[in-house]
Amino acid sequence: MDLTRVVNPARTPVSFFVYLTGWDRCDTQKYLVGNFALFPPDHGGKFLLNPSDALRRFQAECSSSTDARLIVEMRRLNSSQPWGQVEVVVAPPSWKLDPK
Repeated sequence: MDLTRVVNPARTPVSFFVYLTGWDRCDTQKYLVGNFALFPPDHGGKFLLNPSDALRRFQAECSSSTDARLIVEMRRLNSSQPWGQVEVVVAPPSWKLDPK
């Protein structure tokens, strides 16, 4: 996951959760691919996530679905603090083959 641009003037601590889900009957089920947080909170970066477990679970439970999508969810690390202005640009994912 590559966050190419981050605008976070208040330096609100944020984390990201990445999920795999389907387009059809499996669109309500989310499979966690992984999560990460920004540090410092106003800098982007590249984050490596292993989708193998999420893909296996998705295939087992949604075998009739051939299309999948990624959901990137941004959360405040301290949910009691108010949101500040946060803007993030996420590049399209790049996939690597599992060497197994």
